[in-house]
Amino acid sequence: METSYYLASFVLLLIQRLRRETRKDFVEMAAHHVITAALLSLSFATGYMRIGLVVMFLHNCFDPFLHLAKLAKYLRLPLLPDVSFVICAVTFALSRLYYYPSAILQAWLGVCVGNKSCPGGVWDKTPVEMTLIALLMALIPIH
Repeated sequence: METSYYLASFVLLLIQRLRRETRKDFVEMAAHHVITAALLSLSFATGYMRIGLVVMFLHNCFDPFLHLAKLAKYLRLPLLPDVSFVICAVTFALSRLYYYPSAILQAWLGVCVGNKSCPGGVWDKTPVEMTLIALLMALIPIH
């Protein structure tokens, strides 16, 4: 379901582009949606579900605070929109700029750290694992 959201958002971006309703961040948003959809699809199709789940969690953990801030703003409640937006911004920064790179590092290092039964070390990855790590890293500059 999450993958379909990213694909639908990409299609919506394309429709907006065709209608000349351009956004300044069109290229970044389009790349983000395509890369995330590919990452989720590949992780679930190849059995690396933990990678897909971590990506979904870290991409969505700040959403409730954003929706609360919008709702409070529309209802013209005092102070709550500002507090919610600050919590949203902090959650976004922590999840996307700290925990997300940490998750990539763990995916790269995996079980090879301190494990003598991992002969190839961090470079002994399958093509699927290398592709997943490359997709994970491709999202960092977009965040």
